[in-house]
Amino acid sequence: PLRLYGISEFKKDHVITTGLINHHFPLIRYKVNDIIQVRDQDLIKNMIRPEILNIEGRASENVDLKDGSVVGCLDHTFKGVPHLEMAQIHQYDVNRPIIIKLVVNPEFSREQEEQLRKNWIRMVGTEMELVFVYCQKEDLIHTPGKKFKLIIKQDPEKAI
Repeated sequence: PLRLYGISEFKKDHVITTGLINHHFPLIRYKVNDIIQVRDQDLIKNMIRPEILNIEGRASENVDLKDGSVVGCLDHTFKGVPHLEMAQIHQYDVNRPIIIKLVVNPEFSREQEEQLRKNWIRMVGTEMELVFVYCQKEDLIHTPGKKFKLIIKQDPEKAI
């Protein structure tokens, strides 16, 4: 990292950063949902020379497993599956089943569903219960800014 480019505070599931070079659009204590593991939690040491052990990606774009590990890049689960139009992963708690909402065309078959299940197991394993729910495009959740998110972590039934 460039020294004095910014100040970063490394938390368990996010980074808070303050940029020091952009005078037109300053980011002050901006929360970035990246999961970054650092060797030491000392703020001063991490401002000067953080020892980054691992970058796992955005917390909101990962699935959490019961053993505490996380799995990302889950869009690969759906690639190459014929007749699948869209999919969205819903995980609200590690103790509840993972729901995958599927938007499919009429030619989608049981074989394609099994292919999806095998893809999922290859990437995530069998630790988490998996439930497929068939739906329409309008049943998928988008951000307030109308962006599609592959992984939904907050239960819409319990949203404030």
